[in-house]
Amino acid sequence: KREFAEKLLKAAQDRYQEAEVFFVGSTATSIELYNGSLEKFEIADSRGLQLAVIQDGVQALAYTEELTEEAVDYLLNQVQAILDLGQPAEDLPGFYEGQDELRPLPDQKKFQLETDQAMASLQELQQEVQKCTSEAKMITLELGANAGEEFICNSKGLDRSGQAGQGQIVV
Repeated sequence: KREFAEKLLKAAQDRYQEAEVFFVGSTATSIELYNGSLEKFEIADSRGLQLAVIQDGVQALAYTEELTEEAVDYLLNQVQAILDLGQPAEDLPGFYEGQDELRPLPDQKKFQLETDQAMASLQELQQEVQKCTSEAKMITLELGANAGEEFICNSKGLDRSGQAGQGQIVV
């Protein structure tokens, strides 16, 4: 991802006055047990990359979820098509130059979920809940976890990245 973003930024810098690349990606896992049986298991993975450029007072943005060699040309062609429309943006602030304070990006260890371990933990939790009460007619356990990362780099030297994650269990 990083190599792809750097390649895209270099190609954009060769063509435009200012360029910026922003990446965001995440993985989410959801597991649900109902009375000890697997009811739901989902893994969702998403990612996207945005290219923003400024040329002669006109800003253009293009986005893709594909991180392939063809995507570099696609993004460059998309921003050029927008620039060709020649609609200048009013009060265009430009990209970050280093004077202003930035909000901190997440800087937590990425939450990693091992599926086999998660299933075993849920089954063990199921048994513990059953021990706690004999009155329960049904027991539903849900485990959710997500991990994400983002980075931004531009032609003015900005290069920041961060990771974050969280997990939860509901009984």
